Amino acid sequence: MSARSGSVMLVALALARLAIWLGFATLLAVAKDDVVRVKSAAEEAACEDRDPVAWQSVRVDDGSELRVPIGESPAQAVAEALELCADLRVDGDQCDMLVATIWEKAVISNLQHLAAPHRDTSILEQDIVQEQRALKAELHHARDRLARALRSKRELESRLAHARRAAEPTLSAAQARIIPMPVRDAANLSVSEFHTSFVSPGIPVILRGLDALFESFASPEAIREKCSLKGVRLKRVSDNATSWAKLERVATVDVDTFFSTLEGSDLYLHDEPIERICPELLSSFRVPAYFAEDLLQRVPSWLSPFWANFRDYWPSVFVSGSNSGSGLHADWCSSSAWMAVTHGQKHWRIVPQHMRNLLAEDVMNPGTFHESLFLAEPQTTLPAVDIFDALVGPGDVIFIPSGAPHQVQNRGVTVAVAMNMVLREDLPVFMSALADQAAVSPHSTHAQLLPVLARLQREASIMAPLGTSSEADNGEASVSLDQFKSPTS
Repeated sequence: MSARSGSVMLVALALARLAIWLGFATLLAVAKDDVVRVKSAAEEAACEDRDPVAWQSVRVDDGSELRVPIGESPAQAVAEALELCADLRVDGDQCDMLVATIWEKAVISNLQHLAAPHRDTSILEQDIVQEQRALKAELHHARDRLARALRSKRELESRLAHARRAAEPTLSAAQARIIPMPVRDAANLSVSEFHTSFVSPGIPVILRGLDALFESFASPEAIREKCSLKGVRLKRVSDNATSWAKLERVATVDVDTFFSTLEGSDLYLHDEPIERICPELLSSFRVPAYFAEDLLQRVPSWLSPFWANFRDYWPSVFVSGSNSGSGLHADWCSSSAWMAVTHGQKHWRIVPQHMRNLLAEDVMNPGTFHESLFLAEPQTTLPAVDIFDALVGPGDVIFIPSGAPHQVQNRGVTVAVAMNMVLREDLPVFMSALADQAAVSPHSTHAQLLPVLARLQREASIMAPLGTSSEADNGEASVSLDQFKSPTS
């Protein structure tokens, strides 16, 4: 059997196991039966009683290689997988998925070993081609069923939230509240207190006294001088847009042209990786101690191309025209974030994560919401949610909690730098959202995601407790970008 056929079978089985892990047993019963049938057929064709012979590398569709045993029985593979679960401290559903992955490798290798003496037999080659086509069809059907199940889940959650509001008169009659956002000075806020008072309860906060860390970004002119030869992708908010944060891409221009038209413009250089357009600005970049223990950075990029696209994306830069902003949205996979404003003012409004289900989230585009927090009278036109409100100006650093819907309006020309992150308190919600995204993404597979999830859990379990040293607990401290990108446990 070809490596490609084996890879397709591996992905089909993995997608079905992910569906079970997400709790969609009822919605995906047909998909589960299909994959079990493929699995049984493959096991029947494999030489289960063969003794292990040797190891070989099998190239799969994404270009990576799997090191699999030739001739090892699936039963032996499962026993070894359970031992690996214990070594990695993985249990429950995660262990089930790991066992499935290693079982698939054993079945593939047995099929390859069985087919090896007959590679020149035209009849066998035709059978292999037919099996490839059948497995591809099974994969497409399983993926379609899983995508439909996820959409159904989101639709049910949205309907449940609306039904809850209608069924509770006291909640329906209540009004949204606008609450001033807390402000703290870094000199009087330790890292451990920051986690206790803001990260754990999901409360946004403005931190002051950290402006010296971002002097390289102090003005539009500083960025214009260093990045004038690079092209940037500009966006514009549109109330009718269906894209994330209601931001539509409108043009790609050089930095010099963009900066010459900022006044009165509604164009937005939004969340652009500094590494791509202005790597020179990173030489002196430092990360505040509050955000130094980012679990994103503790999982290496090489584990998955899907992971590398996000782990190495930040820090990013935001430069806005005076009439720009964003729609109401939540960040990627419910990650938390921080932003340092160095020029101009940004009007921020944030809804706590625990009130997110009271808003009308787009079930087909998770993280995008139909409401606006900047209506003329939000207290009477929005559900009964709390809205943290603040004007964030030069020298301010704002913390956005995990999964919190937020919206920004720029007051004049603004410059800011930002990073998304996963703090230890964010991990359960983040891992659930990451699994949902990977399940329906054409650029990732369950097999790619499994080592990332296992590594995240491991890194969270071995992180030192907060406040173990006075230096690490100092809110005015910071780490270099190199230290941040290469953390030690």
